[in-house]
Amino acid sequence: ERSTLSKMFQYLVEARILDVNPARQVKNLSEKSGEREVYISFSDFQEILKHLPHWFQAIAQTAFYTGMRRGEIVNLRRSSLDLDNRMIYLGPEDVKENRRKRVPIHLDLVPILENVLKIVPINHDLVFHNNGKQVNGNNQLRWCWDRKVSKAGLNPCPRFHDLRHTWRTNARRSGVDYQIAESILGHATRHKSSNTRYGRISDSELLRAVDLMTFDHGTSEILVAQK
Repeated sequence: ERSTLSKMFQYLVEARILDVNPARQVKNLSEKSGEREVYISFSDFQEILKHLPHWFQAIAQTAFYTGMRRGEIVNLRRSSLDLDNRMIYLGPEDVKENRRKRVPIHLDLVPILENVLKIVPINHDLVFHNNGKQVNGNNQLRWCWDRKVSKAGLNPCPRFHDLRHTWRTNARRSGVDYQIAESILGHATRHKSSNTRYGRISDSELLRAVDLMTFDHGTSEILVAQK
């Protein structure tokens, strides 16, 4: 926000409407002030769903049950989804780490995805859409989330990315193996030594791990660090 204001004021200075850029006199906030520790309870997540439009609900449920990133979900293609074997296959071009990733599908998510797949858009092969139109993850989805979820009564208001953190907490509290959970999340391993890189994790191991998961492990906690 400070950077955006600074650019605006700089334009006004260059246009000789202002003499100085006041935003430059404002110190940057400590990065630690933005640190968050978030867990969204199952009941609060159900309350959030009530405030989301129908097309958005399945996107949020996919994030809650898989831990996938926003971009991975809105850009998910039908060809990457194997419901028969309950697996999502993402290529290097689909993920932040630029490496292949497999995401097991929890049994509770299967009927949700089956329902989404009943409607086939005519101009693209994306799984998720808004009445056939592609969803813009950076603008449309974020704007809708911020506007609707604030009505759920959680304070501070959770972010969409907090669903990913919630999945990680649910995995740990369900006893999912650390390396398997990290593999599902897709965290980069390039900075790890060869001794700590993951061995080959089979599809059956991923499915067994996700089938062990439950998603109600306590009350919601939304902690934001202060300066």
